[in-house]
Amino acid sequence: MKNLKKLSREELKIVDGGKLPGKYACCIPGVGCSTVVYGDSNDLYCEKGFLTPMP
Repeated sequence: MKNLKKLSREELKIVDGGKLPGKYACCIPGVGCSTVVYGDSNDLYCEKGFLTPMP
């Protein structure tokens, strides 16, 4: 779950050009966030800055 971040509505608008496709993204400090997806911290984790389903 490293770098998994629940985004606020304001952050979602910034990350995905105003759309609200989900609620979590992988964020790398100083670099940015991955595509936002639906899910929760129990079934998503971050690898190399991208959200990946738990194996």
